[in-house]
Amino acid sequence: MRRDDDTLITAAALLAIVCLVLLAALRASDEPPAAMRGAGAAARVGGLETTFDGTTYHIAGTVRDHFDRTHVLLFTVDGEAVRRAREEYGFDRHELPGFLEQGLLAYVRDESARRSLDVTATVAATSDGSVDLQFRYRTRSDTERAAVKRLMEDASTKVDELRDAWYHRCGFVVEGDTVRPDYQWLKDRNAPRLADLHSRLVGGGGDGDRLSLTLAFCQQIPYTVEPMDPDGRFTSGVLPPTQVVVEQHGDCDCKAVLFATLWAGPAHGDVILVDVPGHVFAAVRGQPRFATDTAFTLDGQSYLCVEPVGPGIVPAGQVAASSRQHLRAGNYRLIPVA
Repeated sequence: MRRDDDTLITAAALLAIVCLVLLAALRASDEPPAAMRGAGAAARVGGLETTFDGTTYHIAGTVRDHFDRTHVLLFTVDGEAVRRAREEYGFDRHELPGFLEQGLLAYVRDESARRSLDVTATVAATSDGSVDLQFRYRTRSDTERAAVKRLMEDASTKVDELRDAWYHRCGFVVEGDTVRPDYQWLKDRNAPRLADLHSRLVGGGGDGDRLSLTLAFCQQIPYTVEPMDPDGRFTSGVLPPTQVVVEQHGDCDCKAVLFATLWAGPAHGDVILVDVPGHVFAAVRGQPRFATDTAFTLDGQSYLCVEPVGPGIVPAGQVAASSRQHLRAGNYRLIPVA
């Protein structure tokens, strides 16, 4: 055989090897392609592959727990449930002023009629929830003036009620001057949507086995920093648990809420989300087993810290050194999810 032929064969072999390597890299990519939302498309992320048939997401693959055991998972998620999970959570800041203005005007109108008062109001609200409420009224007695004053006070209270209700329906809770994701709301809305996955993770074995598998499932989901305002809708960088499962990506609070959604309930009690500067992890009811485990006591109940964020597959009780330091320094906030 001539040298030219040898060269061509060698080049072809190298090209084939390169193609195989690139194909393997694409299949192991942490970025789920947009096509995974199309009927019949399949996307593999880590050890799981997601296929959408137009109505249902079929997810299959393996999860390796911290005991180095491989578990085969096969579960489904309803496509309509995924759509609702995406659409119901988060808000457009520009929608809040109109909601407050309409609600307050209706309240003043109805209460004025009910209390037999001649009162009208003008309302100007802003996207941060601030409200300028002005009244115009006619009174014929001190009694009517006192009644108008009470109506004005009640309307001011109504502002807070309407604001809280609007944030709550979007999956948020108001705490003082801040608005944060309502983790209990996210768990309650998404737990039924993930019932099939829940049954596969916690349906058998002892508590230690179920906890190890549930924790490993969350840890193996690729870590991504989520945007605060995707598509102009404020989410505070948190994805609903159903979306995290189907799209297979999320950051620390996304995966901590997913873990709470899968674990919290009558069988295991509540899950405590632990919010420290720059990070969120979780804690479950349980006693530390080793000297290196991190745990705390709340209302007489021992809680064992767990780290759903990954990417390392670590057992319950093990959290980052920085998280332990924040706990010792008292620099944390505990958020129960039942």
